[in-house]
Amino acid sequence: MAPPMLTRRAAALEEQLKLKNALRELKSLKQVNADLVREQDDSEVELRAIIAKNSQLKGELAELNSAHNLVIEERDQLQKAVSSFEQCISTYEEALGKISMLEGELSRACSTINDLQSQLHSAEILSTNNLYDELVASSSTMPMCIDLTCDSPCIKNPKPQQHSCSYLNSHN
Repeated sequence: MAPPMLTRRAAALEEQLKLKNALRELKSLKQVNADLVREQDDSEVELRAIIAKNSQLKGELAELNSAHNLVIEERDQLQKAVSSFEQCISTYEEALGKISMLEGELSRACSTINDLQSQLHSAEILSTNNLYDELVASSSTMPMCIDLTCDSPCIKNPKPQQHSCSYLNSHN
């Protein structure tokens, strides 16, 4: 009978040893669980900090996006102003070119007018001299003066008045 008791005793010891091992393993797992819970808590705190930082960064990004959009609008307005200035410069340069061309044409026209007036004046002088020479040649003794101003009564005397006009012959 002794051996079956030993067997029970050995079985009880073995069970006790199993329970002790299970208890040690349970304590070890409890410690691991506590470490994991602490790590989870730390991770949650870190995750909350990351979420808060993410929210802050999203807010900053929204502000930067708004500022960026304002800068783009301002740039577009400035670009329109620059385009308008460039168009004005182009129009101004075109107008300056036309003014320069017209000034050249005006200068040439003035020169032509002056030349024509000089030629007309020369022709009038030549015509006057020719008429005078003709009148002097046609009169036998005294040159006849014709009063073209009609200072004297012209209607009563249909014949032109004749005066001694020796002072008119300035080129003799």
